[in-house]
This record gives sequence, C-alpha cells and structure tokens, in this order.
Amino acid sequence: MDTKNFWKMVEHAKAHAQQLGNDANIQIAILRGLLQKLSLDEIVEFDYILNTMMARSYHRELWGAAYIINGGCSDDGFEYFRGWLILQGEKSFEDALKDPESLVEIAKCDVENEDILGLAVEAYLQQTGKEFPRKDVVDRFELKGTAWTEDEVYEKYPKLAEKFG
Repeated sequence: MDTKNFWKMVEHAKAHAQQLGNDANIQIAILRGLLQKLSLDEIVEFDYILNTMMARSYHRELWGAAYIINGGCSDDGFEYFRGWLILQGEKSFEDALKDPESLVEIAKCDVENEDILGLAVEAYLQQTGKEFPRKDVVDRFELKGTAWTEDEVYEKYPKLAEKFG
C-alpha cells in the first residue's frame, strides 16, 4: 500500500458510490470491503496514509472553510470534516489544501465523515481480533496556518461565505 493505491481505493469507492446514489455510507461500505481484502500490513499502511492526510490537512485555513460550511466547527467537527474531504478524492483534497475556496464547488451543508477514521482498525480487528498496531504520524497534532477570528473568516473566504454564510 502506498499513497497512489490509497487514493485509488478512495476514488474507486467514490465512483461506485456515485453509481449507487452518491451516499457517503455507500462509499464507506465499499471502502470497508476493499480493506477487508488487504493484507494486515496493507491495512496498517492504509491507516498510516490516512493519518498522514489528516495531518497534512490540519490547517487553520481549512478549519476556517469548515467553520463557514458547517455553520461552526469544533475540534471533533474539524476532524470529521477532514475525513469527508479525504473521501472526495485526491484532486479535491489537494485543491482544498491550495485554496479552501475550491470547496464551494463540491461542498454541501454539514460536510463531515467520522466513519473513515476507524475503517482500518475495524478491518484489522475483524481479521485478527487483536489490538491495532498504529504507526504514528509525527506532526499529526501540529496545527498549521494563521489564526483567524469569526469575523475575519467570512471576509477571508467570500465565495464560501456567500454560499453558506
């Protein structure tokens, strides 16, 4: 499992979910099935890559976008927002990292997904019944970017503010 295969799995699940009604629950179910077919090492690596993407997106600029889109955004809400963002695929993820306002094209209200965060642990447990051997991501909890206030964030992202504010 490498980053390329990680994104292929996410995008495969997304494409199939779109054919079946474009529901995040369907996408998660498809990803769950794909993970269950992987080796234990690949499952652990999937989780590591997922957490690496979570760390890469732990950025105040994205948090500001999530705040506008969701009408507020707690710590947990931001984690679930980043889970949702990963489920949108590599291009949407990378575009959002470069310009959070790109989310105006794909986001709807309450964009969150908590389920992706535990998929690898669940798949590993089902195969082994043992505790998951998580590989730590060094900067997982290092929030990057410039702080903003509630008043500033709407000015910072006018397209998102117009659509969701």
